[in-house]
Amino acid sequence: MTPPGPSPHVWPRAQLAPSDEMLRKRALFMILRRLDARA
Repeated sequence: MTPPGPSPHVWPRAQLAPSDEMLRKRALFMILRRLDARA
């Protein structure tokens, strides 16, 4: 029996999506920092 409206399984994924983008951007910034430090 699933309650009407958005299922609980969809909510966490929707909330994790933006944070995933932030993590990816952070990783890119870290790589750029390392490259800048070497140069």
